[in-house]
Amino acid sequence: MAIPPGAIPSRRRDAAANLQVSVTQLLVPPADPPDGATFGGPLIYLEPSGTKFNEPGVNVSMPLLEMLLETDLMRAGVFRLVDGVWVEVRSESMFTPLKDEKRYIQEQTGFTLTFSAYALIILAKPLVKATTTSLLITTTPPPRDTS
Repeated sequence: MAIPPGAIPSRRRDAAANLQVSVTQLLVPPADPPDGATFGGPLIYLEPSGTKFNEPGVNVSMPLLEMLLETDLMRAGVFRLVDGVWVEVRSESMFTPLKDEKRYIQEQTGFTLTFSAYALIILAKPLVKATTTSLLITTTPPPRDTS
């Protein structure tokens, strides 16, 4: 976890040196992952719960239990528990290139403005549907009857 400069609200900057943060691993998930998804790493609880931060927020790096091959089908995401439901937060993948020149996700860094429960979740990438339209394009006007 990293708290960058400016993330602690000004009313608490003087208390920043005394800000005590704890990270607890949750052994029992407080909620199921979204449909079709699985937990890909430890679930954690950041305290004090409800602590609010300014942009850019806090960086929470979460390692995967097993490296995930970067493919078009699966992805990793960091999720925060909100009212009993896992909600995805903005995150970035950290890759490890191996000898086979493929990229493997080894950890995911999420960005958040508040403390709560967090999980690294593996889920399917959204399908991109190609759409085509049929437009009749003509460059020559139709013939006119001049009789």
